[in-house]
Amino acid sequence: MPLGRFVSGKTRTSIVQVTVIGVCIPWSGSLFRGTEVKRRMWEDHEQYLEGLSRILEAEPHKQLIDIGDFNQRIGLGGNTPHKLRSALQSVVSARLTIGTSALGFRGRQTIDHIALSNNLAVESLGVISNVHGDTKLSDHFGVVASLPTTPIHLSRP
Repeated sequence: MPLGRFVSGKTRTSIVQVTVIGVCIPWSGSLFRGTEVKRRMWEDHEQYLEGLSRILEAEPHKQLIDIGDFNQRIGLGGNTPHKLRSALQSVVSARLTIGTSALGFRGRQTIDHIALSNNLAVESLGVISNVHGDTKLSDHFGVVASLPTTPIHLSRP
């Protein structure tokens, strides 16, 4: 994974150990740091998803949270090519539930997401304003999720 666009760690909560992955998937015209070769639109985004897929496949995670800038709206819409929307679905949604896919703020759907393994649940979701008074703090608004503090018991058929 490129420097500055991926971080991973484990933390112990009051109920279970969780692996947390933070991502910043490149946007359509971004370049990996140190890359001076001309790239086609979305090329780095596609390569990042391929690398993320290898990471998620290499180590099975019982409790996993993947957070960060996915640089895609989930579902239809947006300017992301269909091939890359499908790639994100197969890499992330095949393993995790993207809880923030329907979140929006001031008429804009989020491209920053929180995805959780199926044995983790969300009690509440929300957004954090990127505006303070007359000042725009970022071109992204924030997303936030609260998880339960008691274990979740899944029944298997």
